[in-house]
Order: sequence, then C-alpha cells, then structure tokens
Amino acid sequence: MDLQATLPANKSTVAGSIPAAVTGADIIFTCLGDDAAMMETVDTICKSGTSIANKLFSIPTPPTAYSGRMIGGDYYRRAEPLFEELI
Repeated sequence: MDLQATLPANKSTVAGSIPAAVTGADIIFTCLGDDAAMMETVDTICKSGTSIANKLFSIPTPPTAYSGRMIGGDYYRRAEPLFEELI
C-alpha cells in the first residue's frame, strides 16, 4: 500500500535514504529495536557528511558508544517524546 498516495498533495515526502531524510527534516524521530541499529543509523548519518546543524533528534538516551559521534554540529538531542509539546 502506498501510504503517501492516501495523503493530501504536498503533505508528505518519501526519502530514499537516511541522510536524505535527515537533510529534509527539522525533527528526526527514531524508533529502533536496539543499540546496534541506532549505532548503524548514527554512523550512516555521520559518514554521509549530512549536516546535523539545528536538527532536533528525539532518541533514547544514547550510550557512550555513539553519543560522541554526533559532535561537530549544533544539534539538539531529546530523550523523551515530543508529542505533548507539538500538540
């Protein structure tokens, strides 16, 4: 099923990759199964050269293994869900 086709025109974007999704977003929500998946996602973003400046990442409290990898850009990390603030 093409979920995008069920939405009003110009209300959604399908990204072809993780870096493309980060580039086109101001707020990045992650919902991954384990730390290894999060590590792979962070590595993909960092290795791609994608700017994380002024991005808000809603992720679980990061383990030391990947918390330092996202240094070098002005990004904001928030552990708790943002839904209450966005409503």
